[in-house]
Amino acid sequence: NGWQWEEADVYGWDCIDAEEERAHAAVAASAAAAAGDGDDNDAVHDAAGLADDKVRANKMKPPLSRTKKSGGGGAIGTLEGWRYSADFSATALQKASTKKSPLHFVRRRRLVRHRVFDPSQFLRDEIRLQCDHCDSETINDISQKLLEVLSIATLLQTDVQHNLTDAAGLKLKEKLIEELHIGGEVPPYLLRVDSQTRIRSLCNELDKFPQKTASILSKTSMFNRSEVVRDGLSDRMGEIAARFMCREERDELAKLVIRHLDTPDFVLHCPNRKCGDACEFCPTKCPNVGCDVCESRKYMAHHQDSCGYKIVDCSNRCGKKIARNKMKIHLSGECELRDASCPFRGMGCPAVVL
Repeated sequence: NGWQWEEADVYGWDCIDAEEERAHAAVAASAAAAAGDGDDNDAVHDAAGLADDKVRANKMKPPLSRTKKSGGGGAIGTLEGWRYSADFSATALQKASTKKSPLHFVRRRRLVRHRVFDPSQFLRDEIRLQCDHCDSETINDISQKLLEVLSIATLLQTDVQHNLTDAAGLKLKEKLIEELHIGGEVPPYLLRVDSQTRIRSLCNELDKFPQKTASILSKTSMFNRSEVVRDGLSDRMGEIAARFMCREERDELAKLVIRHLDTPDFVLHCPNRKCGDACEFCPTKCPNVGCDVCESRKYMAHHQDSCGYKIVDCSNRCGKKIARNKMKIHLSGECELRDASCPFRGMGCPAVVL
């Protein structure tokens, strides 16, 4: 019997005790038995044994730093039914069936456990309870840096087919979050510089993360690996964003970094509590139809000066209002006051008239 672990979302194991785990497994086994999925005793015995394995695995797994178990009851893990295959090879598992046949010699079930994000485990209350709004440009820079370095690190860890397992990706993600040192002590030399310099210093340190976590094989063949990284980085960044570190998650981590390193300067975030939409760092969506830009309110006026979707007057003063990104089309073929060649140009007249 095989057990496949799948971690969803971000931060720490939400474990339940042995008795609750066994009870949950027994309920699932009873339901399977009632549906005619094998012998009742065998099903209950298998479920109890697997519950013991899960509890032992949870006890053996070291806890993540700054994580918090969720309160309340309920099933933390989501159990799926048995799937049967010839063996545990990747090819066989892709063809696994919900019904057993004489050609199936192994079976497996999947347990999905969710990780819970709790900002109070990262920052002190006097920092955590400040206004949640931060500088949008700095958020974007940190968010993009996290995606880039994690993508490179996974490329240096994977095989020649670039196969990335959940176990490898999530382990590197955990290490990357620890490299942010959110809530940790800021080195004295960084206290003597401004917060923007502190964040640039952190980003420079993050650039070293892929090398620090690279396998020995990767380090011995770094020249060949550099080609792998260059050729596969774009696709891997898309995969990381979809499977391991979505944009919303990276942005929340970036906010924690900013609030940690920007205190007490308050250049990149607001020190007030619940200041709402009046905050200069409040995320503000561009009001122009078709534009999906969302920036800190302090940048919106500058964005309006260049937004392609903003409706502006025709530069020829024909009286019509046109979206800025369609002005060239209007001036070249629609504007009544556009320049036009003389109808007798073909006969040699060079005049250009309105």
